[in-house]
Amino acid sequence: MWWWTKYLDFSLTRETAWRLGIALLIVAACLLLIHFLRRRLHDGEAQGAAGDMLRSGLRSRDAWATAHELAALGDFTGAAHALYIALLSSLARRELLRIHPSKTIGDYLRELRRRPTAPLQTVREFARAYEVVAFGLRACDADRYARLHALAAQVIEPNG
Repeated sequence: MWWWTKYLDFSLTRETAWRLGIALLIVAACLLLIHFLRRRLHDGEAQGAAGDMLRSGLRSRDAWATAHELAALGDFTGAAHALYIALLSSLARRELLRIHPSKTIGDYLRELRRRPTAPLQTVREFARAYEVVAFGLRACDADRYARLHALAAQVIEPNG
C-alpha cells in the first residue's frame, strides 16, 4: 500500500490511490498555472500605462505638461506615469540612460549607477515611491503625487 494510507483511517486500492494522486497533481498544476497567468497579467497591466506612453513617443516636455494636466483633473495615477516618462526623457536627453519600453525601473537604476554624474539617489527615491503606484499596490492620491512631483522636479528641466 501507499505510505500515506497508513495515516488515514481508510485504505485505498492501488488503482484508486493512483487516480487520486493523478487528480491531485492535475489540480496543483492548474492552480500553479492560474497563479502564473494572473501574475503575468498583473505585471503587464502595471507596465502598460507607462509603456504605452513610451511607445507613443511622449517627450519630456509633453509628459511634464501631461502630468500637470492629469493631476489637475484628479487622475493622479496617470499623472504619476507621465512624471515617470518625463523623468526618463530628461535623463535620456542628458545621455545618462537609454530609453526602451521593455526596461524596468530597476534596469534604469542599474544604468544610472554606472554614471557618476547621475542623480541616482533622487531617482532611486522616485522609483520607490512610483513602484507602488505602477504595480497597483497603493492608489496614487494627491499626497503621493506631490511627493513624486517634488522628486521628479529635482531632476527634470521643465523647459528642456
